[in-house]
Amino acid sequence: PTFDGLAADLVRHWTESGPVVLRGPQAENLRAIAAAASETAGLTARLISSNDIPTTTIEITGLLRQLIRETILSRTAWLIELDDDVPRPGLGRALAGVGAPIVALEQSGRGSASRGWNLPLVEVPRLRIGERRTALMAAVTAAEAEVTVDEANQVAAMFDLPIPDLEAVAIDVAGGRQLWAACKRRHRTDVGSLARVITPKADWDSLVLPEAQLAQLHALTASVRHRTTVLEDWGFGQRSSRGLGTTALFAGESGTGKTFAAE
Repeated sequence: PTFDGLAADLVRHWTESGPVVLRGPQAENLRAIAAAASETAGLTARLISSNDIPTTTIEITGLLRQLIRETILSRTAWLIELDDDVPRPGLGRALAGVGAPIVALEQSGRGSASRGWNLPLVEVPRLRIGERRTALMAAVTAAEAEVTVDEANQVAAMFDLPIPDLEAVAIDVAGGRQLWAACKRRHRTDVGSLARVITPKADWDSLVLPEAQLAQLHALTASVRHRTTVLEDWGFGQRSSRGLGTTALFAGESGTGKTFAAE
């Protein structure tokens, strides 16, 4: 529903004024929303990279004239992916006077290639857990796969995958892959030198701790396992302005089992 509303906003801006900037944290979702808006408006979406945009004002104006002509002839909407490494300062000025269905896609957190542009801005949030679960179940149903509600709750709480990735996950599940493994396969990000990715091998039976500490650890894992129910179904996520992640500090002398317990 959130993305449907944003797609409707795009269509409204196209109708009222023309070009618009769509900004959000996940590039794949930006494309999906723009594609949905194009379909709603009866247009064919075509993607243009920043590398394909010329640098001079005269060339940009000429390109936009061609885009407008193609829009009229073949009912086309234009998706321009902005890149901070390829600035196009003249593009914003040129777009402001164009009455065509054009959307500039800008991934947030990577600067602001559209800074100073006099265009409407539509912000795309990350989906809440409940909508991620709904989108996942819809994709699973479309792929004729099967997952349990508990499985869907766990992955929706843990993996913030864009819509196209959810559809790919559903296809993987239909092909026999476990849901968790399919999500993890697409969610892995490059952390560079900030951290080292490990494959956990420790298990509860090998962990020797006093009952009080074991109870705390089990409560910690339960809070992660059931966070969809607590934050979304019970509504606690809407009552907090703080982050919804789970954080724990393991303290103790060397050799007491902190790393083993964390794993």
